[in-house]
Amino acid sequence: MAKLLVVSPVDLGPELGRSVLWRPSVERFVAADGEAAMDMARRASPSLIVVDGFDPPGATELIRRLRSDSHTRPTAIAVLSRSPSLADEAAYRRAGANVVFSGVVHPELWDARLEELLNVPRRLEARIPVRLATWSRATPEATPIEGLTLNISIHGILLETPARLGVGTKIDLSFTLPGSDGEIQVLGQLMREGAVGPDRWQSGVKFLILRGDARERIAAFIEASVRIPGEPVVPVGGTELPERAQWETELRASEARKAAILETALDAVITMDPEGRIVEFNRAAEEMFGYERAEITGRTVADTIVPHSLREAHHRGLARYLVTGEASVIGKRVELVGRRANGTEFPVELSITTVQLDRRRLFTAYLRDITERKQAEDALRKSEERFRALVENSSDGIYLVDREGIILYSSSSSVRVLGWPPEERKGRRAFEFVHPDDTERFRAFFVHCLGSARIPTTIEVRGLHLDGGWRQVEMVAVNHLDDPAVGAVVINFRDVTQRRRAEDSVREAARQFRAVFDGALDAMVIADDEGRYVEVNAAACGLYGLGRSALLGHWIGDFAAPGLDVAAMWAAFRREGRAKDELRIVRPDGRVRELEFAASADFLPGSHLAVFRDVTQRRQLEEQLRQAQKIEAVGRLAGGVAHDFNNLLNVITGYGQMIFRRLADSPEREKTRAILQAAERAAGLTRQLLAFSRKQVLEPKVLDLNAVVSGMDEMLRRLIGEDIELQADLAPDLGRTRADPGQIEQVLMNLVVNARDAMPRGGRVTLETTNAEMDEAYVRDHLGARPGRYVTLAVCDTGLGMDAETQKHIFEPFFTTKEKGKGTGLGLATVYGIVKQSEGYIWVDSAPGAGTTVRVFLPRVEGEPVVEPKRPAVPEQEPARGTETVLLVEDEEMVRRMTREVLEGAGYHVLEASSGFAALRVSSGHGGRLDLLLTDVVMPGMSGRELAERLAPVRPGMKVLYMSGHTDDAIFHHGVNQAGTGFLQKPFTPETLERRVRELLGRADTVPQPDSR
Repeated sequence: MAKLLVVSPVDLGPELGRSVLWRPSVERFVAADGEAAMDMARRASPSLIVVDGFDPPGATELIRRLRSDSHTRPTAIAVLSRSPSLADEAAYRRAGANVVFSGVVHPELWDARLEELLNVPRRLEARIPVRLATWSRATPEATPIEGLTLNISIHGILLETPARLGVGTKIDLSFTLPGSDGEIQVLGQLMREGAVGPDRWQSGVKFLILRGDARERIAAFIEASVRIPGEPVVPVGGTELPERAQWETELRASEARKAAILETALDAVITMDPEGRIVEFNRAAEEMFGYERAEITGRTVADTIVPHSLREAHHRGLARYLVTGEASVIGKRVELVGRRANGTEFPVELSITTVQLDRRRLFTAYLRDITERKQAEDALRKSEERFRALVENSSDGIYLVDREGIILYSSSSSVRVLGWPPEERKGRRAFEFVHPDDTERFRAFFVHCLGSARIPTTIEVRGLHLDGGWRQVEMVAVNHLDDPAVGAVVINFRDVTQRRRAEDSVREAARQFRAVFDGALDAMVIADDEGRYVEVNAAACGLYGLGRSALLGHWIGDFAAPGLDVAAMWAAFRREGRAKDELRIVRPDGRVRELEFAASADFLPGSHLAVFRDVTQRRQLEEQLRQAQKIEAVGRLAGGVAHDFNNLLNVITGYGQMIFRRLADSPEREKTRAILQAAERAAGLTRQLLAFSRKQVLEPKVLDLNAVVSGMDEMLRRLIGEDIELQADLAPDLGRTRADPGQIEQVLMNLVVNARDAMPRGGRVTLETTNAEMDEAYVRDHLGARPGRYVTLAVCDTGLGMDAETQKHIFEPFFTTKEKGKGTGLGLATVYGIVKQSEGYIWVDSAPGAGTTVRVFLPRVEGEPVVEPKRPAVPEQEPARGTETVLLVEDEEMVRRMTREVLEGAGYHVLEASSGFAALRVSSGHGGRLDLLLTDVVMPGMSGRELAERLAPVRPGMKVLYMSGHTDDAIFHHGVNQAGTGFLQKPFTPETLERRVRELLGRADTVPQPDSR
């Protein structure tokens, strides 16, 4: 019984079940992988191993292992290839596969070969010297060649030779088997070959004729060599086969005649076996298909010369013939398509014959390249169809008209133009179908045509459509009356109604586009493929600052700011078809503009539209916003630091003043004075920080800026020195504003000092006051400004000026351009804080070498009189004392302790609390009178103002004195000047505290009722 081993990770039964492999007489084994296959092959000794080629490298490696193992080496191997790759098929064969089946299973094509493999005789590795001579394509007297067998069976050998023999070559072989005296002679044919090294070729040789008892001797040699110990030797028959000298002679003569015929045939002659593999390929076939004979022999017809589109039909036809004997092409001459080695296809004329040889059927095809014949036939057919195609399938209608205007012929294409069937036109006058208003023009046109032989004449008229409407028709007429082949006036006509409407629409669209283009607020340009402007709108001219004629022809990169690779941007835009980005340009006048742009390629063929929007102003506003936010953040930080620092300074100043009093005659008194002076300087810095952070307490009044400037004239002149000229340009009709006079004086002094420092070699400072009005346009350009009426104070100098980067930081605290030790960096920060707290606006205009102008805008007030400043009261020479009861509320312990000591030292009875809630408890627990509430403004849980309001109903005669380093409570500002209340700015001296307490307690006013709000 034949044995079959199938190696596959999947069940191949559905595919191979239709072949001879699944007949009952075949014993089958299955292995899922290579290791299991090797083990099964050694134990079962199968007749045939079928390897699934789903993994080409793995399948190739398994075949090599099977051929390397002495137990499995003689077994026939077939590969079921899943890949159409010729490289994979070649790898399988080189590894040792007997046959490779590609594609889907075709039992009719494969069964004969599978049957042969199932019954393949044993093959033995044996190195036997061989003497051989080729004769099918050489003379019988050719010099013998020495070779060596690598393995041998009764059907053939694997032969190694120093030279290439050529696939299909027939050879005489002579060799002596080891252990035998007689020489064996056989006739064989090379079926496949390959180079294995320099001057080394391996060839598979199939035995055609074995002389005498050669078959039996080879079989006996193999059986004796591979016999398993203990098994009997297969007996060898002693009958010798008769000598076939006459047969060989006739075979040689037949081969010689066949070779001569094949090599000289003009047609391609190709022979294939039942598997579709090529066994003969003559010289004409080589020239026709582009393959060499040795290259294509052994490969299938389907994989080489049959086009992809016909391969399935080829497989089905071959299978049907092998099963039923029915064929659609054998014995007939048919026209098909062939495929060359380079993949091109061409027409062939084919006839096929078949012959049964050695129990196998061979098919011989005779092919003729009929490309030229087909081309000639196609040319003739096209020539015949060209006129019909031009006439019948033309979009134009065609009339043949005689000298009288009678229509002799109307093409079927004329129906598409005017709707009239040809039979309804024929025999009628062409004038009947022309609009009455165009008839005279058409007659003149026709007469002119009759007088101008073979010269095209054109006219456009309205033609009558079958539906009763009129169509705009363009006609071209040529007089061929004198041409015997035509004998008529040929009129081609077409409906141009839609074209005329489209042209009108295009003109209207162009007009609308021009209106949008010219009227757009954004700059719009049209550029050619090189990026040069071919059209620009008015906004583009304004953007670049050039007239239209001057701007046209410029390249898009001519105005780009340095560092911008416009060429790369343009190339990317042309590739992608769209672009959206930002760029910076430099106008011819030197002004730099920031732009956003969007561009669309091929807006029109060869034209590209770009739209630019000037965002310079927006970028400036964004930068102003960022700077304002930065200053605001720094201001909040500075205010918080100043508040905490004031509490510390309050303690330092208070205790320092108390020590200073006690050291009247001590040498340490001057040291204490230095401490107090340093504390005072520190307090000045905190006041500036509070001014910058807009946390200081202002006392705004209606004032005249001109009066403030005039009143400071003498002081300012002493301040700037003799080398700087001070000028004042004050508006006589200047409006009034509401501000703290002292703070405005501080603003003016700081600005003049900065102007002085910017002119180390002297110069001029100009003070200007004007009325101004900010409109919406101005506000859009200046972040933080509000529309309205203002008075302005400007300080202009002729100094060094500032660049843009410096201007970004001038209002930041501690920023200075002066030398170390020459400035604190708080001057302009203080100005900024005072102006902003006064609800004003400040703007700086400067450039290096062009001086600086700082302009302050303050809201104008109408109808309120100027408030004259009060003269400050003369302070008491001696500290005021008292015996009243004071409730002290302060959350900072050091400040609270120092304040208590000062008050108690002045004779007051002090009750203290660390918070508003503690103060309420102290008040409720004190049965006596409370004359004064001295409280911090900002405390955790309850503010000083809220505490005062809650105590007022139960302590109606109590006065209130607020103290704070700053306050941002808007309600508090309304309570500072109310009767019975006062405010004490931290840090304060003991004298100041004593004086303010005494001033407040000395009043007879009562505390007001709480605000209902």
